[in-house]
Amino acid sequence: MGFGFDAVTNDYKVVRITIDHREDQDPSTFYEVYSLAGGSWSDPCSLDHVLGLNNIRKPTAFVNGAIHWDGWRRLTNGGSECFILAFDVGSDSFRSIVTPKDFRKLCSEHLCISGYGKSIALSHSYYTEIMEPCLDIWVMKEYGVEESWTKLITLCPPGPEGQSLYQPLWFRKSGDVVLVLTESFVNDDRRHELVCLDLVSKQFTNLGIDGYKYYYAEFYVESLVLLDNTDAVSY
Repeated sequence: MGFGFDAVTNDYKVVRITIDHREDQDPSTFYEVYSLAGGSWSDPCSLDHVLGLNNIRKPTAFVNGAIHWDGWRRLTNGGSECFILAFDVGSDSFRSIVTPKDFRKLCSEHLCISGYGKSIALSHSYYTEIMEPCLDIWVMKEYGVEESWTKLITLCPPGPEGQSLYQPLWFRKSGDVVLVLTESFVNDDRRHELVCLDLVSKQFTNLGIDGYKYYYAEFYVESLVLLDNTDAVSY
């Protein structure tokens, strides 16, 4: 699932991607779009070039009017590569964004995409050969420009719990990043808690939010508006 807002038509949309896996065949991928203004789903449409998404339950990133997922696709030489799939909610169309070279052969559920101001960030959490958890974070400084991918930071360990994997959820306006505990050898309950990391001081703050398996974050503007009324007045 993905959720986004079309500022031109003042319409909220949900995108549903379905992947049909069949034995000895490449998966078939389809998408449908729900429009709040129209109150209905579109007919399923094919995404033939998309072999799959790395983890459909990971949070998406809604940036510059588009919803972003990390997935992989088939190459003409028979191989496959990781890329970023972007859905423009205004035109109801998909486009591709190239990942950094370090990630193109890396199709992993520990690859994560998140919002970074008006652009996007890509991260990879992993264990080293000595089982030390690490987190690499890359940012696209200029949205849509492949050459602007820049490695922001490598964290080893990436969080306050030494033997745990974390994934970025969103970058705050202050420059801090909110991380989600996704895998822990310390806590058997795997509570998926949220922590905030100051990228300058490397200090962590526990946000006191845990117990949820899935998270989603988005920028917001303080207002009151009726979603089902196109003529509503915001306060």
